[in-house]
Amino acid sequence: MPGPGLDQVYRGGLVQRCYKLLEPSERREVLAAIGVKPCQRIGHRYRVVELRTLTDLDSQWTAVDEWLSAADATGGAPAMGDLFESLLQALVERARELLGDQSDEPEVEHLLAMGETLAAERSFAQVRLLLAAVVELDFTAAPEVLRLAATDPRFSLPASE
Repeated sequence: MPGPGLDQVYRGGLVQRCYKLLEPSERREVLAAIGVKPCQRIGHRYRVVELRTLTDLDSQWTAVDEWLSAADATGGAPAMGDLFESLLQALVERARELLGDQSDEPEVEHLLAMGETLAAERSFAQVRLLLAAVVELDFTAAPEVLRLAATDPRFSLPASE
């Protein structure tokens, strides 16, 4: 699944649109996987007060969620990519491990098996964000990911704009 840098996801892109379509509990789980420190780092780097002053995701997750869901928020596209980069990198590394020899050019059935295993380890929400990044960043597996998303609702992605 080689492709461009994971910090290149952008505001309004497929990853953000996928995030916005997640249930609140799924968004909360994704933010917990990202963690407080990356959110604070983004807040300092891009002068996003609601992220810079974050101390506890359990009680303050709404502030991060609203910033992530906004169409035109402080920090813009670079901040979106920077926030998701570490989570997406960890997901890509695990996906590559699970795909093994098929990681460079996986077929839909390989992606299905990888997605099911990764969802059992993490969540379907995180797998959908990974798949959205593969498509948004035009990884070599993007066509197969789109076929998987079209045939299995557990891995569905937002329609293109």
